[in-house]
Amino acid sequence: VSKRIPKFSTRSTPGNGVRIQCIDMETYSTVKRLLGEGNFAMFTHQKKSERGFKTVIRHLHHSTPYQWVINELQKVGFTARFVRVMRHRFNDNPMNIFECELQTSPDGSHMNVLKIQKLGSQAVIVERKHRVRDPTMCHRCQGFRHTKMYCKIPYKCMKCAEGHPTATCTKPNNVPPTCANCGGSHVSSYKGCPAFKAERSKLRSHRAANGDWPLGNTLSSPNIPPSAPSLQERQA
Repeated sequence: VSKRIPKFSTRSTPGNGVRIQCIDMETYSTVKRLLGEGNFAMFTHQKKSERGFKTVIRHLHHSTPYQWVINELQKVGFTARFVRVMRHRFNDNPMNIFECELQTSPDGSHMNVLKIQKLGSQAVIVERKHRVRDPTMCHRCQGFRHTKMYCKIPYKCMKCAEGHPTATCTKPNNVPPTCANCGGSHVSSYKGCPAFKAERSKLRSHRAANGDWPLGNTLSSPNIPPSAPSLQERQA
């Protein structure tokens, strides 16, 4: 493979995995295609060029229809990829805050959404969405540092840790859950999980040392341009 596709490097990762770092997008696309054709268990990340501009819109009542928000943004020149109401992290109640991802513009005009003070007749405040403080978790394989949209690792249920999607789980409610990461008696998304706490500790240590957490390329070499996302393969 290295003779056919010379523009990449590899390194081992914890858990018997291999990280493939591509030097350009052409190489990335080729490696991703070959791994997909071989049905390798792997994950990657969203291309930087495909990422939208994430914002929060404050002071809209949580009952406001999503389509109304999308339409009002369209009227003032912004294309919303998705809109959803944000929920309280402890009681899951809806808040009067909406998360909104906008289509970016080459000229940077999407940034002007931060100047909006009204949507329709409603006064609002639009702010850039802050990066999440907790580690990213995949709801397909229950692993960390990637999302289900870019995951080809076999399913693991969040409730019982078996090899099926969480949505199809038939575990009775009176049967204790099993964590796919630590084997404990809790769902895999539980923030008190030892595996989650360890990942959060790594994240905070990295941010403290580097000032930030690189998007999509956590362990890349400084000699490699960050334009191409990395691919990571997991071995059984």
